Amino acid sequence: MATIDGNNSELPEISTSDANKVVIVNTTGDDFTLVAQSSISGSIVVDSALSSSSTNPVQNSVVNTALATKITASSDDTLTNKAFNVEGTGNTLFNITNANIKGVGAEINCAKLADGTVSNAEFQTLNGITTSSTIATQLGNKQNTLTFNAPSSDNTNPSTSAQIKSALDNKQDTLTFNAPSSDNTNPSTSAQIKSALDNKQDTLTFNAPSSDNTNPSTSAQIKSALDNKQDTLTFNAPSSDNTNPSTSAQIKSALDLKQNTLTIDTSPADGSTNPITSNAVFDGLALKQNTLTFNAPSSNNTNPSTSAQIKSALDLKQNTLTFNAPSSNNTNPSTSSQIKSALDLKQNSLTFNAPSSDNTNPSTSAQIKSALDLKQNSLTFNAPSSDNTNPSTSAQIKSALDNKQDTLTFNAPSSDNTNPSTSAQIKSALDNKQDSLTFNAPSSDNTNPSTSAQIKSALDDKQDTIDSSNKLASANINFSTDIAVNEDGTNARSTFNFTSIGTRSATGQADAMMCHKNFATDSNSYAIVQLDTGKTIVNSKSGTNLELRNGDSLIGEVATDGIGVKAGSFGRSQFNNTLIGNKSTPSNDTSCIIMHSAFAANNTNNVNSYALFQNSSGTTAVNCRTGANLAFRVNNADKLLLTGTTGQLTGSAISTSFDSSTSANQLASVGAIRDYVTANAGGSTGPKVVAYGKFNGTNGNLIRGLGLTCNRTAAGNYTMTLGSARPTADYSVFFSVIELLNNRDDLIITANNGSFTTTTFQLILTEQDNGTAGGQFRDKDFCVQVVDHD
Repeated sequence: MATIDGNNSELPEISTSDANKVVIVNTTGDDFTLVAQSSISGSIVVDSALSSSSTNPVQNSVVNTALATKITASSDDTLTNKAFNVEGTGNTLFNITNANIKGVGAEINCAKLADGTVSNAEFQTLNGITTSSTIATQLGNKQNTLTFNAPSSDNTNPSTSAQIKSALDNKQDTLTFNAPSSDNTNPSTSAQIKSALDNKQDTLTFNAPSSDNTNPSTSAQIKSALDNKQDTLTFNAPSSDNTNPSTSAQIKSALDLKQNTLTIDTSPADGSTNPITSNAVFDGLALKQNTLTFNAPSSNNTNPSTSAQIKSALDLKQNTLTFNAPSSNNTNPSTSSQIKSALDLKQNSLTFNAPSSDNTNPSTSAQIKSALDLKQNSLTFNAPSSDNTNPSTSAQIKSALDNKQDTLTFNAPSSDNTNPSTSAQIKSALDNKQDSLTFNAPSSDNTNPSTSAQIKSALDDKQDTIDSSNKLASANINFSTDIAVNEDGTNARSTFNFTSIGTRSATGQADAMMCHKNFATDSNSYAIVQLDTGKTIVNSKSGTNLELRNGDSLIGEVATDGIGVKAGSFGRSQFNNTLIGNKSTPSNDTSCIIMHSAFAANNTNNVNSYALFQNSSGTTAVNCRTGANLAFRVNNADKLLLTGTTGQLTGSAISTSFDSSTSANQLASVGAIRDYVTANAGGSTGPKVVAYGKFNGTNGNLIRGLGLTCNRTAAGNYTMTLGSARPTADYSVFFSVIELLNNRDDLIITANNGSFTTTTFQLILTEQDNGTAGGQFRDKDFCVQVVDHD
């Protein structure tokens, strides 16, 4: 059965015998009948052609013919002058591929794409975008802000005009050509390159390895040298002729013998190993030759060479260049072909990687900056330790090494052993242990472990809750964290009778404190504190003394103005018979003294009776009381005595005769020195500087000096006058001219031989022209020294 048009009426059964029958529907539309077509009244007209106005049925063949001319899902049809409304209800345009768009002329105008704001020209700029990544990916690889760097061979960023100009300003206007050398930064001419190549050997010479060997060595020579080495290292103390390594202990021992402060010589001295001042070096150079000495070129020649000498040396060099492929040890030039071959082995494009210890490629500025941003701005130096990630200074390393023992000490294993243990000591300790563990029930004298069952059994015997009659019932007991009895709020302090124990304050300080309960909330009035670093502090309340007692008897104290048993109000502390403290009243004194307790009384005389004094500027004085002697002793015996009554030095350290045969420093009496000078200076009292001065060459004014004046009479002419007349006019005069380092003029200062009197002499200062004519007078600053004896 079937229904028609949703009607619930059923169609009659249709079989093969119902051919040429039609369905008759009654007027109500709810009943259907099959009747033969021939029996139907002639009022039913069946059209033989399609019509837009007929209401008659139409022949099936006519409908089939008309449908054959229509577009079907599988037909291939051409639409001419037809419009297809894609937005029409039920209409869909799909399956259009690149192949359906025919010819170059079928391009789609970009104005038809999206909202039409992208022009054809703008869209065409996408040409060249690689297919390996999206536009966003390629743009994402670009830096947000350009980084400008000064021009350099490895700079991958642009440079500003200022950076380019600065780089160009550092360039020379005209190229300077220098002979090839390891420190030459200028180009070399072909002649200079050829000359350098001429100095090279034609055939390699192989020598056995040595400290002064400049040639390569063969494998056999290297092996032979290695065969001569010792199989086991020998360690010797550091020395100039030691060829073996040194242990840390040997190095430390050698360093301990060195001076902590450098001694600097003020003048060159034969055999001295000390450094020397720049002035002394300059004075020493002033003594060098004024005329050049020319020597033939050689490796140990310290003088210049003439052109003839250089040419003669060059004539001995090879005439034809030898070309080798580029390498780190190639001393010959390379041909273009050899250079190209080496370059062909290099990568065409640089690969940039983030800086790392195993990175063999360059890094971009961004990668370098990112790596640097992870580093600390300033190095932090910490003492060496197992968890120290920072470097250590030499002082910190030395301090750590100083705390180490020179030789390892081995102790048997124990809970407080800080040294290593030998295998024998470890085995002996293990031999003392039982082979199998013995478990005992928990008890105060049990030295063996306990099983879980034994522990549980012991716990089961304990009460679960403290009885309310217990004396601690009124206390605040918290077994989950710390035990706190009579806890003082947030300060985590517990009070036992009059003693408060806990942290020093509520600021989270991890220190342990004990004090009287009256000062439980005063973080500065504790009795004793230990910090989490192990540092322990003993303290008293401000304004009170910290006493040291024995058998509850006072033996010493730390007061607000001194340490020990107080000696008056001067802020001095006494240790047996020795006083240490201020020189005067503590309110304004910045000095310290050491003195005998017999002078403890605070009066002017006793204030000045100290033994040793030092003020805040570092000035130190050794002193004695008025009328007493100041003694310098060796093995508690007087060697030098300064008498308090006369102020004279006496003692066995002062020699009564001057020994000129020794270079050691001597302390001789005035009479001994006078006798020596008289005996060795023709009866005089010896030479001495009677006048000296530094003078302005332009006006003759004295810059600094004594006993000498100057009158500039003309350019380069000076009349010198002594402050006091000499016995004769044959005194000695020493002089020198002062010149700038960059000028280096040929300046000469001389004395007029006929001008010397007992009070005056003349100096002449000239500049030479290396010719036969006399020098030109010049005004330059100069120094003068007059030496004579009485």
